[in-house]
Amino acid sequence: MKNFFLFLLIAAIIAGMSYGVYKYFFDYEQTYIDDVVAEGALVYVKASAIKDNIDRIGATKLWKEISKVDYRSLMKEAGADKKQIMMADLIISQLGSKNTKHILEYFFNDEVALLIYPSDLDLSKISDFSADTAAMVIEKLLTNVALVFRVGEEVQFVDAISQIFNNFGAKIERGQIKHNNHTLYVIKVPDLGLEINYAKIDDVIIAGIGDVVAKRSYEVLDGKIPPLSKDARFTQASEKFTLGSDLEIYLNINKSLDLLHAQARSLVTLIGQQTQKAIKEDDEGGDAKKLQENVSLAQSRVDEFFKQLAGFNSVAASTKWEGIYESNFFLFFDKAQLSAEVAKTYACPASENKSINFIPEDVVVYQWANCLDLADIWGQMQKQIDNLPNADAQSAQIAAIEQSLGINIKDDIIPTFAGEFGGYLKGINVGFLFPIPDLLLFIETKDRVKANRLMDIIIKQAPLEIKQENYSGSEFKYFITPFGEAIQPSYCFLGSHLLISASKDSIKKSIDAYNETSLSLVSNPGFRSVNIGLTDINRGVQFVSMDKFIKEIRSVINWVNVQSSTRDEKQLAFKRGVEMKLTETRGALEELKNEVSALEKDYTKLEDEIWDIESIGTDVSEKRAELKALDQKIKDKKNDVATLAGQESELKINIEELGKEYVAQNLRKQLMDKAAFPILNGLESIKAVGTRFTIDQNKGFIESNMYVDIDE
Repeated sequence: MKNFFLFLLIAAIIAGMSYGVYKYFFDYEQTYIDDVVAEGALVYVKASAIKDNIDRIGATKLWKEISKVDYRSLMKEAGADKKQIMMADLIISQLGSKNTKHILEYFFNDEVALLIYPSDLDLSKISDFSADTAAMVIEKLLTNVALVFRVGEEVQFVDAISQIFNNFGAKIERGQIKHNNHTLYVIKVPDLGLEINYAKIDDVIIAGIGDVVAKRSYEVLDGKIPPLSKDARFTQASEKFTLGSDLEIYLNINKSLDLLHAQARSLVTLIGQQTQKAIKEDDEGGDAKKLQENVSLAQSRVDEFFKQLAGFNSVAASTKWEGIYESNFFLFFDKAQLSAEVAKTYACPASENKSINFIPEDVVVYQWANCLDLADIWGQMQKQIDNLPNADAQSAQIAAIEQSLGINIKDDIIPTFAGEFGGYLKGINVGFLFPIPDLLLFIETKDRVKANRLMDIIIKQAPLEIKQENYSGSEFKYFITPFGEAIQPSYCFLGSHLLISASKDSIKKSIDAYNETSLSLVSNPGFRSVNIGLTDINRGVQFVSMDKFIKEIRSVINWVNVQSSTRDEKQLAFKRGVEMKLTETRGALEELKNEVSALEKDYTKLEDEIWDIESIGTDVSEKRAELKALDQKIKDKKNDVATLAGQESELKINIEELGKEYVAQNLRKQLMDKAAFPILNGLESIKAVGTRFTIDQNKGFIESNMYVDIDE
């Protein structure tokens, strides 16, 4: 029987332990940050897995190359003194110190969030501008900022705070206050006049300057005010956060704009009141009335500005790095509240990207958009012209151009083209006097026949020979230029698109891609790696083959360096020539000064001789003539000395200026070798970047996504 009871006891213990393990590891209800902070936040930024991501960034080639930047050499070349370099060393050593790492690891190891709430500040209640007023405004704003951490023991939090202020030589005082059956923790820094209050709810600490945000979180816990997770705008935005995101950002644009609008009006009123005080009571010139008119005008302009921003509700953005780095952005709007001009911009729907079919596989940069409205652009231009002082002359000039071409912009050009437009870059040719991009632009046509006729009219105006060629079943035309095949402006039609390129090679590549999908961009490995919706229905798409793009930038920088080196060598040779001239001038100047000194001695000797001769009554007229000639010779020599001294001074100034240029040249070289090139080396680890932009008019949001393929 005893064995039986012992068996039951052991079974009960095992069952209890199993239940405890299950509850701890599998049935643990985590306290979410947005459940313990109050609704109504203007800004919400939450970062997760910070330490892991910092470690990951530190392991990338990009960061390793950036770490090679020799800041000390660059500062020295830029003219920084020893104290400035020592200060930079101190800051960097502090950032890498054990204390700093400990603090960062504590606060930013798991989750941290920053929230900004509306302030009850009313600028219209401010009576004067002063340092005290500025301090009051800053304090008011900061008391509505919350910093939220997910941490371990509360004592560790206080220890970490202590370390931060100890590093600056400030001591802290700790205390506790009871607030509605909760403990409000207080940290005071008397030396700085600073008081931090924080609330602790499970493993979440909500801290802020003053007690506003901490008390507010306890009120959320008691159910007195709703949490942020129940905020309608935040809920709408948070649904768009990427699952498992490392960074989440929410902005309440509608509320922020309302507050800014009210404060802007208050500020205008306040400035008016302050100006009013400076106006004398015997206001014979009517300044008070003019001031009131100006205040009213300023407020109406403020109202008009914010009216243009009406209708935008909130922003949701998030990032995630899991294989591909992904960044998502959503802008929510109320179409009914948008201004007419803004609503027109968002009226264009997303569509299929037909240009992708003729984009070559090896492009460096590609961009496409679908909402080019030539009629609207022309209308805006016409309004701008009508507002010019010489509007009639400008309109007459446009009419003259239309007449000479035999076309009408409004009737012939605008109706011919549709909304799709874009282009791509295949590379940059640095084999000429200056870098020339190998660029192709395209635009969709509504009427290909009419578009072809327009192109025929335009190219006839060019003073270059034009030829036509048939390539793989498609005809294209190109200009013969003195620069050879590298620069042969060309154009052709593929499907409903007009393509215009700087070289016929790009036209041929587009024709190849159009005829064979395997030669088009969709076959590019880099494009495929970031093609997450880039070929779906969109309003805009961009793609950058980043490693190729960096190589093109490097080739341009190398071209600039070669050109600069040639110029630098010429300037250095010129500087050496000036220095030789200065040496010669100084030698001649010294020789002249010696001559003047010798002549002055001869002058003194002759004067003494004349005195002696005169004392015995002998005629000295010849001697005096000789003295006069010697005096003139001395004056001429002194003029020559002054002239050479002026030349010496001018040459010294020239050498000083040339020396500054040499320092700048050397700094540029150092920046290239020790900063730009290491950073470019790191950026080559980014294989590809793809972005897409679209709009959902029914649900009322704009969506933008960016995808980055990073070689880790």
